[in-house]
Order: sequence, then C-alpha cells, then structure tokens
Amino acid sequence: MNVINSKMGDLTEMQFLISKLEENGYVYYVREKKESQTVQDIFWTHPTSLKLFNNFLTILIMDSTYKTNLYRMSLFEIVRVTSTYLTYLVGFAFMTSEKEDNFTWALQMLLKLLEPNSDMPKVVVTDRDTCMMNVVANVLPDSSAILCYFHVGKNVRARIITDCKVKQNVVVVDGQKKIVDEEKHSKLVDTIFDAWKKLIESPTQELYADNLMEFQDACKDYPKFLHYVETTILKPFKDKLVRKWTNLVLHLGCRTTNRVEGAHGVVEEYLSTSKGDLGTCWEK
Repeated sequence: MNVINSKMGDLTEMQFLISKLEENGYVYYVREKKESQTVQDIFWTHPTSLKLFNNFLTILIMDSTYKTNLYRMSLFEIVRVTSTYLTYLVGFAFMTSEKEDNFTWALQMLLKLLEPNSDMPKVVVTDRDTCMMNVVANVLPDSSAILCYFHVGKNVRARIITDCKVKQNVVVVDGQKKIVDEEKHSKLVDTIFDAWKKLIESPTQELYADNLMEFQDACKDYPKFLHYVETTILKPFKDKLVRKWTNLVLHLGCRTTNRVEGAHGVVEEYLSTSKGDLGTCWEK
C-alpha cells in the first residue's frame, strides 16, 4: 500500500497501522498472501478487551459491516456481553474476503486470546451467513449456535410480500380501471407474519407443533412460500431459532445480532466516511 500522508513518513499504510497498534499496546495478528507479502487479513484487540474477554466467556455475537474503507475490506466485529448485560467489543478484523478461510483465520486468532485452560464460548450468535455458520461449527464445535431471528424474520417477511398475493379486485373509477388489493395484501402479510412470529416464539415442543399447524394453515394458498420456509429455514435451523430449543442454552436474552449491529453504528459514526485509508481509519 502506498504512503498516504506526511504523518506516516516513509511508512506504508499497513506499517503505520501496525506501528500504532504496537505503540498503544494492542494485540494483533496479520496474515499475508502466500504468493506475496501483501497483507490479506489483520485482526486486533484492545488490551482492556482482552481482559474482559477472559472474564465473560458466555456469549459471542459476530457480524461484518461494509463501506468502512476505500479498499472495500469488510470489517468483521466480534462483541460479547458482561454479567451486567453491557456490550463490549472483543476484536476487529479487516478482511479482504468473506470466505470460510477468512472467517476461520479470524476466529482462530480470537481463540489465541484465551488464557490457558479457559472454557470455550458457550453460545455464538450470527446471522444466516452460510460461510460464517460453517466456520463456527468447525472452529467452535462445542459452542451452541443461535441464528438472529430478527434478520431471518426480515427475510421471511420480504418473501411473504413477494410470494403471497391476494386476488386482485378491479373497479372502474372515473372511467379508469383501478386495482384495489393493497389493503387486503397488507392484511395478508401481517396475518402470515404474525403466525411466523408466534411459531418462532413457541416455548414448548407441543406449542411449536400447534403453532406450526396454524402457520401452515395461514399459508395454505401459497405452497411455494410454505415450501421455502419449511425446507430452507425450519427443517435445518429450527433448533437455532425457535425459543423452545434456544432456551436450552444460557444466551442471556441474546437471540439477535442487534448488539453487534449497534457496534457497527458506533464505529461508522467515528469513521464518518467510507473512503478512508487504513491510516485514516486508525486516526478516526
């Protein structure tokens, strides 16, 4: 990477960033591409975060955010929750890609922060990113995985809107045809989505079975949508989404990635631009 401003002197952006991490006592790890000395990924954590990490090991919440730098490197953020329900940032990683290899490296670096004989995180909360889910299963096989029901719900609602249509009613107003099905469609969307939310919040297996029948009945005229939900969400992931199963682990109420989304917002406010270089990102 090229020198960007006089503050860096003869240092490249990456050299400048690393010099600042070292100067301020951060723990960091760098991975270079095999065929060159170009940095592929960099992970870092604040020394206070390191202490907190080894004291509050119950939950990890992780997600990536974008448009934080001019190189379009995604910023992978990992947060945790204290015993008083406060959120703190465990660590960050700038990654050149969001493939399983990148996430695996970042999580392996995270685990290097654990003190000897420490317990592994008990619960990991992510969105329904296939790569990230696979990596969590491989790197943290003894941790219980929970999927963010909020993001899954947004996806389900979007599919209801596009897949579930009401029969259009056409009336003539001032000699012009007008379709008046908006209100009916809105009510249909709300009805099906309410049934979905009730299903996800089922506290027992018996209620889950009852609520599933209610959801299926609400969707009976829309087999394509029902098939999508049952085969791509409920069948493979109900134990990571539905309250009956997620309540079997100590998640401290963390069933969404909202805490890390909030952390994204704080970081983005500090950065204030998506066009900054790595030196600018550090200074911000």
